[in-house]
Order: sequence, then C-alpha cells, then structure tokens
Amino acid sequence: DLAADRRLAAALTLAAEGEGGVIFLTGQPGIGKTRLAREALALAKRRGFVVLEGRAYPLGVALAYAPLVDAFRPLLRNLDPIRLGDLVGDLPSLGYLFEGLRLPIPSFPLEGLGDPGLEKTRLFEGMSRLLERLTQEAPVALFLDDLHWADPATLELLHYLTRGLFGQQALMVIAYPDGVLSASPGLQTLVECL
Repeated sequence: DLAADRRLAAALTLAAEGEGGVIFLTGQPGIGKTRLAREALALAKRRGFVVLEGRAYPLGVALAYAPLVDAFRPLLRNLDPIRLGDLVGDLPSLGYLFEGLRLPIPSFPLEGLGDPGLEKTRLFEGMSRLLERLTQEAPVALFLDDLHWADPATLELLHYLTRGLFGQQALMVIAYPDGVLSASPGLQTLVECL
C-alpha cells in the first residue's frame, strides 16, 4: 500500500530528526504487514539506521522478553569488546537477558532490597539506556513482528521503552493481525496508551 509506505518513510525521517515514535501495522493475516515493515527496514538501513528485528512465536508465549532478545542479540554479539563495554558496561541487569556481555550479574534480589519489582525496573531502565545509547550513535529502527504472541513481560518492557522514544532517534514498528487485541490485554493496553 503506497500510503502505508509513505507513512513509514515519513516516520523514519522524523525519527532521524530526533522525533522518534511507534507505528502499529495491523491487518488480516497474509496481507503483507511483514513485507511492508521489511521494506521500511531496508529504507532505514540505506539511510544509516541501525536496524533491529525480532518476532514473537506461538510457542514462545512463556519466554520472557524473547522478541527483544531476538532483536538485540545479533547486534550485541557482533560488537567489538570495547564498544560493547561502552554500551553496556554499567548496565549489569542486561546480563539477565544477553549472554556474553561479560557483565557481573547482580544477585537477585539485591542484598538488602528484597524487591523483585525494583529489579524489574532496573532491567527496564537498562534496556532503555541501551536503546538511548544506540540512538546517540545512529538512528535505530526496531521491528517487532507478531506481537500478539508476546509474553506479558515483553509488553510491559515495550510500554516502558516507548515512553522514552519520542525525544530519540528511534522508530519502533509493531505488527500484529486484526482481531487479536481482546485476547492480548497487554498488547491492547500498549496500543491504547500510544
């Protein structure tokens, strides 16, 4: 759809100018949401964006944060150790999600705190800081496909991340089929909040 292509291209331009945001792609299964998003990612790559892509799967509903691990892991694995250290060295909570970061994993919960909610907040803030640091080097385009299969923790983290996108060089594209929001309260809340 030409109008959708234009909206995505315009959103990429805004993101490159520091006015990041979120676009939801929805429609009937097989209509071309993934193809459209991948065309936008190809355009983003040509424009110098860091391109990240993750997907939720029906059998992965119980895997916390799997779509985001899927998106960020290839980037983090391919960074040289010095650059990786600059990005995540002071974000030890990311060691819960990504292997090979050479970070000390904090004990859970931290001694004296005893609050798993606080640890979750630290993890969310770690992901937010990682995304922010990436956008300071180049604009970021993050595509997450089939989010109706995402676990509740992923949707909570996405809500946390999207709140900070609007002043960054980042565009998040989220795809899901029509008619699934009532079966995915977390996704419905995310859509309604944005």
